[in-house]
Amino acid sequence: GNNKSDDMVITVAATAGPFNVKSQNVSGSPAWFGNETKAVEWNVANSNTSPVNCANVKISFSADGGLTFPYIVAASTPNDGIENITVPNVATTRARIKVEAVNNIFFDINNENWSRFANYCSCFI
Repeated sequence: GNNKSDDMVITVAATAGPFNVKSQNVSGSPAWFGNETKAVEWNVANSNTSPVNCANVKISFSADGGLTFPYIVAASTPNDGIENITVPNVATTRARIKVEAVNNIFFDINNENWSRFANYCSCFI
């Protein structure tokens, strides 16, 4: 067999946290439609200041209840607690949003699937 290892030091800051997604966290959250602009909100919780110093976050979208996050809706945006994103044009009843630190190890995923997420269709008849 082949083994690899790496040493890592993790520092916990008592002045930071909890970093968490605030949007789409209540039961019955309104539907988001594909290709529309929506705000994703999170609690920065001092993660943008010393000693954490997380200046930017990545925002991803899941259509399978958070098993995978293949849709990157913001690769790197300021860690300021809000970002307008373009909703991926996929139909699902199990949408989730993940906000994760860029160049750090912490993240959060919203608490509930969207039960009424709908796909937007630009159709001409």
